[in-house]
Amino acid sequence: MPEELEQLRFDPLGFEGLTIKSGEQRTLDVSGDSLELQVEVASPGTVGVSVCASLDGDEATRISYDARMGLLRVDTRRSGTGPKRWKRPRCG
Repeated sequence: MPEELEQLRFDPLGFEGLTIKSGEQRTLDVSGDSLELQVEVASPGTVGVSVCASLDGDEATRISYDARMGLLRVDTRRSGTGPKRWKRPRCG
C-alpha cells in the first residue's frame, strides 16, 4: 500500500465476520467523508452497498460488484448535492 494512502487511514472501524444474506439489508454505524471497503464475496452474483444516503433515502450513491462479470459499478444517478443530511451506509 502506498504511504500516501496509509496516511489517510485513522480511527479504523471493522465489521469482521459480518455476513449479509441474499436480499438482506443492514445499516452500519459508520459516518465520515471517506470510506474504505474490503468485501469478500462468497458466491457468484451481485453485491452492493449504498453510501452517502440521505435520511429519507431519496439520495444515495450505489456501489455494486458483479462477481460473474468481474465488474465494479458506481451509480451516481441518485447522488445528491443538496443540504440533506447523510445517514449510515446501507449494505445489501
